[in-house]
This record gives sequence, structure tokens and C-alpha cells, in this order.
Amino acid sequence: MPNTSELPSSLAAIVATELESDEKIVWLGQPIPRLYARRGLPAFLFGIPWTAFTLNFTYQTTRGNLDWDHLVPFVVIEIPFLLIGCVMLLSPLWMMRMAKRTAYAVTNQRALIFNAGWFSGHTIRSFRPDQMQERRRVQRANGCGDLILDRQWSKDSDGGSKSTDYGFLAIRDPKMVEGLIQELTNAHSAA
Repeated sequence: MPNTSELPSSLAAIVATELESDEKIVWLGQPIPRLYARRGLPAFLFGIPWTAFTLNFTYQTTRGNLDWDHLVPFVVIEIPFLLIGCVMLLSPLWMMRMAKRTAYAVTNQRALIFNAGWFSGHTIRSFRPDQMQERRRVQRANGCGDLILDRQWSKDSDGGSKSTDYGFLAIRDPKMVEGLIQELTNAHSAA
């Protein structure tokens, strides 16, 4: 049976405090950092032309010379655009950092997701067996993949629909984990 000693100590403490007294861990895992970082790839790719355009605009505006009269407007306008570009370019590294601070667990009662925040803290999601009937699995040729437990739809700023997947993302052997969840849902249905 897996135990929390497989996790970094700070994350293990969070997992341990979330468990009920009669709850046992059946499976415990973390995202594969390199695979999880791919989720930051669209932002990274968008960040390349964004940052290039911002740097070019900055150079063209100042032509290498920036007098004191234009310094304040320059700082107020240009620096935020450069910072946004840097954040986008670093998004895969942020995602790798988040993966190392994220944990997934299947217990004898439920599935748990401990998602790391961007800077600190965790969002903890719990799925009872009856909430995992509509799950889906995405498996890559190397055996790694995602086990999606829930998809939530929301409206974005221009009125279009946007979906967010919740589940065990970028894990090893999602088929095996899905089997454990199937056993859990079967046991719940039989009870």
C-alpha cells in the first residue's frame, strides 16, 4: 500500500491531514513534470512573438535613446508588457514547479487531487465514487496520460464556452489507475 513518504514532506503533510481516520490510500502519485509542463506550451509559443513585438516596439519608440521626460510613460506602458511576455515564456517552468507540488490519491473511499497554486497553497478536490461515472482516459503511446474525472463548462469574457478538465493529469499508467477507480465505483454501487 502506498504511503505519503513517497512525496515531499510538505505535500505529504497536506495529504495526511485530508484523510479521514478510516480512509486508506490505494494509489498515490504525482504528475510527470516534463509531461505536465506541456500544458504551458501554448502560452510559451504565444509569448515568443509577444515579447519580440514588445522589445521591437520599445526599441523603435526610443531608438535607443530615452530622455527623462518620457521615462515615466515608458515604464508605465512598456514594462508591464515585457513582464507579461516573460511570464508567458516561463510558463513551462512554472508548470514543472507546480507538478512537483501536486499530488493525486485514490483511497478506499474517494479520489483526491491536491493542485498546487501558482505561488503557494493548494486547491483540494475530492470526488466520491458516484461523481466518477463519466470519467475518461487519454493515454499516449508511452503509457503515460491523463485520467479526467470531471469537466466543467463556463462562459469566457466574450460569451463563448470554455471547458476545464479536472483529474489526474500527466501520470504514469492511467489505465491501471482507472481500474482502481472502477473497483471503487463498483464497490460503492454494490453497497
